[in-house]
Amino acid sequence: MYWLFAPIEQRPSKGASLFEGIPIVSFAAILFPQLNQQLPEKITQAFGWFGLISLSIILLIFIIYVW
Repeated sequence: MYWLFAPIEQRPSKGASLFEGIPIVSFAAILFPQLNQQLPEKITQAFGWFGLISLSIILLIFIIYVW
């Protein structure tokens, strides 16, 4: 709730928002695959796992090489 009303200079960057949003969407795809009516449940879960694993790899690369 604080981030909605925080001053502009204290809001997280768009990159930080992606690192928060992708895991939320991935967990939702894994836990609630029936919400996606267009694809079978197994494919939706696979996309969720792919999102979590790829984000973890990107974060590890960032931590090792950049930070």
